[in-house]
Amino acid sequence: MTDSYTNDVYLSLGSNVEPERHLSAAVALLDRFGAVLRISSVYETKPVGTPDQPVFLNAAVKLLTDLTLAEFQDKAVTWIENVLGRRRGEDPNAPRTIDIDVTLFNADAGMLAGRKIPDPKLLRHAFVAVPLAEIAPELIHPETGETMSRIARSMDSEHTIIGKRTDLSLDPPGRRPIDDTETGERSELIGCEGIETAIRAILRSVGEDPDREGLIGTPDRIRRMYAELTRGYRMDPTVLINEALFEVDYDELVIVKDIDYYSLCEHHLLPFFGQAHVGYLPRGKVLGLSKIPRIVEMYARRLQIQERMTRQIADFISETINPLGVAVVVEGVHMCSMMRGVKKDNVKMVTSSMLGGFRKSAKTRSEFMSLLGRPVAKE
Repeated sequence: MTDSYTNDVYLSLGSNVEPERHLSAAVALLDRFGAVLRISSVYETKPVGTPDQPVFLNAAVKLLTDLTLAEFQDKAVTWIENVLGRRRGEDPNAPRTIDIDVTLFNADAGMLAGRKIPDPKLLRHAFVAVPLAEIAPELIHPETGETMSRIARSMDSEHTIIGKRTDLSLDPPGRRPIDDTETGERSELIGCEGIETAIRAILRSVGEDPDREGLIGTPDRIRRMYAELTRGYRMDPTVLINEALFEVDYDELVIVKDIDYYSLCEHHLLPFFGQAHVGYLPRGKVLGLSKIPRIVEMYARRLQIQERMTRQIADFISETINPLGVAVVVEGVHMCSMMRGVKKDNVKMVTSSMLGGFRKSAKTRSEFMSLLGRPVAKE
């Protein structure tokens, strides 16, 4: 959660050696040391001092961390530059795989941890000021009192910035603010630092090197993946419904079918997926159409077994709108039975939960199943 972080850090990133790959890797690695909140567009810029070299790609990042500036410089900046092959030599303008500079640290000013803060380049170079102004236009320079947008506007950027790379984003897949008013997901940053440590241990245990090029970002990607695949734990059911209950004089069957879902089997952490079909008999109230797929999503995005998920969906709808009956049928294909164990590709699991009128009345159950296009068993 953001409350655990005490320091705001603004960073300038640059690369002109395989820049797309190295900038993306740098952003992914930075998130290990706090929480990346904002990432600017990628700007293509002319090299400074040594024009006869490839153009640079530059960007700005805002990060929250509980590290001091000295700790952040040593544990984050220096480590990431080393991992990504930055070799600092005598020529400060030589081509580089990655260059990470702390531009601002909180509202501090002066010599801190052997560095001048704010970075003097912020007032000299458009490739530093313009990306920073994009993500923090009203941020005040602690020495000049000017906003970042004013500083950027004062730069002669036409002669240094070639343009934005509209085809390139540094946002890692799955990264998004967890603050969804539609789902009621709690506004918090998913640290999950233990997941990265565990994945690194797993990689080593299977004979891999977690620091080799292809695996550098894997622990971070898996952390983000689990944050997405388990987001159901963080969804607030009350906000999820969001007063989308409507009083209607209607007591006939309501069905929402063919709802795609993806979940994780709690036994092997392998995916299972398929479709859910939900029906209910209103008792004077109906749910907004989009809410039933969101209810399915809330329970699917957890570590699950299909039987429990089916019953949870039915129970939640029953408790929320008190209908005359609820029926839920879930079909699932389980990777744990396809990839391992019995290794059977065509096995599909079907589970159901029938409450109220659906449990009591064979006719009501039959109507529901027939509207799903499923065979109806004769009583």
